[in-house]
Amino acid sequence: MITSILRRVAHRLLHCAEKIEEGGRLEELDRWRRDRGDLTLRLNYTLTAASEVWDVGGYEGQWASDIVARFGCRVNVFEPMPAAASAIRLRFASNPLVRVYGYALGAKNQNGLLSSAADASRLIDAGAESDSVPVEIRDIMEVWRSLGSAPVALMKINIEGAEYDLIERMAEAGMLAHVAEIQVQFHAFVPQAKERKERVAALLMKTHEQSWGYEFVWENWRRRSIAQI
Repeated sequence: MITSILRRVAHRLLHCAEKIEEGGRLEELDRWRRDRGDLTLRLNYTLTAASEVWDVGGYEGQWASDIVARFGCRVNVFEPMPAAASAIRLRFASNPLVRVYGYALGAKNQNGLLSSAADASRLIDAGAESDSVPVEIRDIMEVWRSLGSAPVALMKINIEGAEYDLIERMAEAGMLAHVAEIQVQFHAFVPQAKERKERVAALLMKTHEQSWGYEFVWENWRRRSIAQI
């Protein structure tokens, strides 16, 4: 009897905590919209035509288009969904500044399944959903080296929960110090998202500092000077 009551109380407390967290995320989203973050913060960088930008999770290529239009720099777009990658290639067919790679970036080379959910498509376990697409995932370090290991002025990461593993891999291999600005959307649906986000933030703080942030919406990390690292 007592055990049953304690279980019900624990369940209610967990439900309340989830509601509080969800409310906090909605407040952050409202704040982001009020600040018009998509039109301001996500594009406000000091870039030149010589800058190299990575768009990790290109979707329709709009952010890449805005960056190229504003700064005239080169953008590497990584989009694993075949239809989306083809559409982005078609969109930039006459623009040599944009290069599109039809695979995902991750912590290791492997094949995976991507759910078909437009801008919410994410990597899933085999058998989790029937409506999925097989995709290729490549180790970000191998890709970076194959592209010449050039410094990355700005990396945008929006990969529906896979950002945690990706940034951990970059930290482990020493790549973070070679990326000046990291614009990332962390996702709250992954297990223990808040704890994982805190661990990833601790890794980022070894080389970067947060220049602005809206929790589980968008945030930006700017590399500190070499003398501070």
